[in-house]
Amino acid sequence: MITSIPPEIYQNIFKDLDTDSLYSVILVNRIWCSNAISILWQNPLELLYQNDDSEYFETDVKSVIKTYISCLPKESKLMLSFTDLCIDLLTSSIPTFNYPSFLHTLNYVLLSDSVNRIIKDNANVMMVLILLCKLFFDQGFHIRSLEFSTHMIKDYMGSHLKTIYMNLREIPGADTFLSRIQRLCWRGKKNKKKIKNIYIYI
Repeated sequence: MITSIPPEIYQNIFKDLDTDSLYSVILVNRIWCSNAISILWQNPLELLYQNDDSEYFETDVKSVIKTYISCLPKESKLMLSFTDLCIDLLTSSIPTFNYPSFLHTLNYVLLSDSVNRIIKDNANVMMVLILLCKLFFDQGFHIRSLEFSTHMIKDYMGSHLKTIYMNLREIPGADTFLSRIQRLCWRGKKNKKKIKNIYIYI
């Protein structure tokens, strides 16, 4: 007699559900929630940017970045506490799940634009990006795709994306992280200078 259902079975069923259905699933119980959450957080920013005309878009983007910041180690949060970041970004609450571990695709362009939307000072933007990238390098065990893509974004919005490029290989843990990457993707309006910079940076 089977006393429990393996997580793989739940996830194999839930992966075919749409986003609204997954949000309903997480309300059933903790087991269903943990398995549905892992799917919703495989690439949460892309889900939001695909629906960027939603009235809740800015709020939802802030919520995702705030959740990731809450997953930072104590020493990283301490570094941010000495900046002039909005205090509500530096929540002291312990996250329910290890959200970075659910990530399957890291889209740097969307990450950078998201951080730029909620933090206005470039120095603080760079610090948060570095700390979040390090978090994903250390905890994103399932990340196999590194993207610099804007194909899912409507043209009017894509032209206003704010992206700060940096040398990812200078971030601790980058070499191990990059060794796990199986897919490097650039999809969107071609910009040879930016593409060249990406290859230099990684």
